Amino acid sequence: MPSKQHSFQKFLQQTLFNRVSYLSDQLYALSGDGIKPLPATSGFRPVLILARQHYREELVWYPIVKLADVKKLVQLKLASQTTPVLVSFGVVVNNQTPVSYFYPQTDLGSYNPWFILPETLLLAANKAVGAVFSYQSLQGQAVFVARTPAAVVSSLQGGVIKELAQFAMAHGLSADENAEEVQLNTALLPSFKALSRLPWSGLRNRFAFARSGDNKKMLRFGSGALIITTLYLLTSYQWSAYLLENARTDLQQASAQANQVLTERETLLQLKQRYQQLAGYIPPPQDELLLWQLLAPLYENQVLLRALEQKGNEIRIEIAAPSATAALQLLLKQPQIANAGFDTPVRRRNDQEEVGIKFSLKADGQK
Repeated sequence: MPSKQHSFQKFLQQTLFNRVSYLSDQLYALSGDGIKPLPATSGFRPVLILARQHYREELVWYPIVKLADVKKLVQLKLASQTTPVLVSFGVVVNNQTPVSYFYPQTDLGSYNPWFILPETLLLAANKAVGAVFSYQSLQGQAVFVARTPAAVVSSLQGGVIKELAQFAMAHGLSADENAEEVQLNTALLPSFKALSRLPWSGLRNRFAFARSGDNKKMLRFGSGALIITTLYLLTSYQWSAYLLENARTDLQQASAQANQVLTERETLLQLKQRYQQLAGYIPPPQDELLLWQLLAPLYENQVLLRALEQKGNEIRIEIAAPSATAALQLLLKQPQIANAGFDTPVRRRNDQEEVGIKFSLKADGQK
């Protein structure tokens, strides 16, 4: 029985790996034995793992607590991009939301993957918060990775960052307590057990689907990948313990992870439908940029923006500030803003005043 179970597990594992490729100095395939060069005749693989030297990271902090508002800003930023940009939302810290952007530096048009996975994000998926680790790329360059309380960050060795301890200190972590060195060839495979934790909606290559014009392909792939991943997780757990009690526990864990993947897929589809419904109400990117330029003086005067709503040129914001009147005066000084005024009574909470403000953006040429 164990040998049959192990064979079935290896079959599921290889079936999953057959959908994945890894791009470093060349294209590679994953197998139970590690990473191997991928023949040019291997055919299309919908998931591409991108080595660290092929993308640039940018961690942006938005002074907004509400995730829905942050996602609107991210969508507006991505709308002007002509190449794939990957996104991962972090955890709110000090009333600010971190967003990680991954910019591929290599033309991926010939591969045309449906999903692009930054390797550092994948390797850190099953690490605990506070973990710091390093590994050698296939070309021998050191890569430093940390899972901070807010987000996953990484850096190639070079410049002022020469050691893992320097990298950890730069992100407020201690390399002495949590650091480890991993082997890329063996670390990638266990990371696949954490696939359900990845932000799949932000790793989707929208240009690939725009070219194919068939979103049903995504659903078919998602369903197949979900079944294969779930079975792989289930048999992996069962292979690690043959006792009936442990097998039942492992089955419950695998089912929970499968439900999470289903929920994330359903959420992705709902968000897509909602975006299509609200597309007509979302202003052009240049209007959004102008709006945030007008709100910049608020941030400089310790004003916290809690919510933002926009319908055309009509804007409503909710703020917390040391002085609500002073914040309103800052808006009234902006020549592009008209009809600014309080929308709700001013509420005093501790040393902050909370209030809603409505105003309009003047049309071009209006004085």
